[in-house]
Amino acid sequence: MRTGANVRTIESPSQRVLLRSVKAASSMRAPRESMCKPLGFRELRRIPTFAVPRPKPFTRNQPIKNHTHVCNIVGGVISPLLANIYLHWFEKAFYGPQGPATWAQARMVRYADDFVIMAQRVTPQLIEWVESQLEGRFRLTINRSKTRTVDLKQPSASIDFLGYTFRFDRDLFGRGGRYLNVLPSKRSLARFRDRVRELTARCRGYVPVTDLLRDLRRYLAGWGRYFSFGYPRRVTALC
Repeated sequence: MRTGANVRTIESPSQRVLLRSVKAASSMRAPRESMCKPLGFRELRRIPTFAVPRPKPFTRNQPIKNHTHVCNIVGGVISPLLANIYLHWFEKAFYGPQGPATWAQARMVRYADDFVIMAQRVTPQLIEWVESQLEGRFRLTINRSKTRTVDLKQPSASIDFLGYTFRFDRDLFGRGGRYLNVLPSKRSLARFRDRVRELTARCRGYVPVTDLLRDLRRYLAGWGRYFSFGYPRRVTALC
């Protein structure tokens, strides 16, 4: 700021800091050419080196340490993969010479971390073998709330597996016998209705009709292909 003939400079605190930073930057020297040159053999010899200890060799009589850390990954992304690895070896033992497939004529169907064991008679020996393998050998925890023994010969007995419900119903033509009915479970039908309501909700009014119909048609086609096993005509009636 200039006043009259005398020239004076009035600096604010921010301007002072700016001038100081400019002076400090101007006082910095450029790096010497010797600092930019690559290191030669003599300079490399002056760099200190560090000795890395080698791991001790493993001996056969050396005791193995058992780690007691427990990791709970139920519901995680990797949970089905690890369960599939464990159940792979469980299935190997199940169909092995000493497994229930040999001495109980049992069969096993599994997918990811869910499996179903089918046998003419579910004996205490079979239940004990399954529990000893899963909880003893593989150290897994059986979900007791989702594990049960079902006798499909009973009139109201059914089992849900992979979105389907398996049960024996009376013959549709009144011949006195029963047949194995396979249809989508109640939980699958509830999810189907919720998804259709979500695709056709009022909040999606801004979506063009062609795009809405395309999304709805794509979902119905995929759902219908998955549940085409069994009696698909009764599925459309239930929906």
